[in-house]
Amino acid sequence: MYKYKIEREMMHMLYECKADECAKGLVKTHERCKLKAEEEFRNGAFPKCALVIDVVRCCAIFDSIEKLHKGLEMFREQIKAYPRKESKKEIHLEIMRVKNGFAHYKRQPTSQTNSVYSDKLRLPIPSTFTNVKFNIIFTDLRQKESVVGEVQFLLKSMVELHKKQYNFIEIKRRANHIHGVFEQFNLNTFDFQLKMAGFNSGSLCPLMLHHPLEFCKSDLILRGQDNSGDQFLGSMAYNCNVKYQCARELIQRLIPHNVVQKQLFTAPRSGICINAPFF
Repeated sequence: MYKYKIEREMMHMLYECKADECAKGLVKTHERCKLKAEEEFRNGAFPKCALVIDVVRCCAIFDSIEKLHKGLEMFREQIKAYPRKESKKEIHLEIMRVKNGFAHYKRQPTSQTNSVYSDKLRLPIPSTFTNVKFNIIFTDLRQKESVVGEVQFLLKSMVELHKKQYNFIEIKRRANHIHGVFEQFNLNTFDFQLKMAGFNSGSLCPLMLHHPLEFCKSDLILRGQDNSGDQFLGSMAYNCNVKYQCARELIQRLIPHNVVQKQLFTAPRSGICINAPFF
């Protein structure tokens, strides 16, 4: 419902800004939002999903930088003057932030990186896809609810170039995501997670649920020892925090029977056999 209201208001404003083209963006899917949160906001504060604020979006495309500049000024003035006369006062619009991709480019050629400039205004020509983004807080005054949408202001020449590069950009994005996943797998191995969980059932049960096959081949379980010389099951038998149901599942279902026999009936700490009532 909010998607159509936002698009209706934004498209009306963008046409008023004399944009050469206006378009509605596809609503980001759940998977695409997750991917963006993992890629761009991996170090962001909880909740990371709140940082993805371009789920609903529109764009305005201009033929020249002069038209783009005028369009930006007109759009900002329209937001300030909202609601327009023909609009019912059921909606409130507010600029949350502006991201100017052109801001870091210098007007004069003082940097070796900005080697190409326009002839007339001596404006730097960006070497990568660049735009200006407005994040707008759209508030329904009746429902008392707010949604953040995004409006992009683009140059036509950059849009055409971006379309040609899109497939390559998507491949690069997916490759970076896959490499990042493999890095996390290498850092957060099963044995590392098991060691961090200890014998706390709240941390151990998710591992039992999601990685049941890893217990039978875990190096920490099969060959690891604590400071007292006890192996995994021996340490578990002496730990007072172990929950009965959790221990029973480990011994009866997840850890091989021969490993259970070897570790539970040998107690280096006391030199006596442990009576295990789990069978």
